[in-house]
Amino acid sequence: MNTGHTAHLTKESADEEVLQILDWYADVYEELLAVPVVKGRKTENEKFPGALYTTTIESFIEANGRAIQAGRVTRPAHISVLTYTLRHRTHWVSTLP
Repeated sequence: MNTGHTAHLTKESADEEVLQILDWYADVYEELLAVPVVKGRKTENEKFPGALYTTTIESFIEANGRAIQAGRVTRPAHISVLTYTLRHRTHWVSTLP
């Protein structure tokens, strides 16, 4: 699992990096693993606790008919910090038949 944290001087800088990291994560799945993903934003009930918002990439696993959260980027409400995670499921997805 890849987890990172960054600090920013401005909200705008943090918001810009959210989208950049989400694009990088999508590229890992789509370009390296050939697994399509959907980028999106979690609902108020689904977002990480204490977050201003949580963005995510989701993938559909045809073998079992389920969707998985493949990666997420969380923007805390109180400071211009990001927390991002490329899920350990990346390895699992890459080994499916």
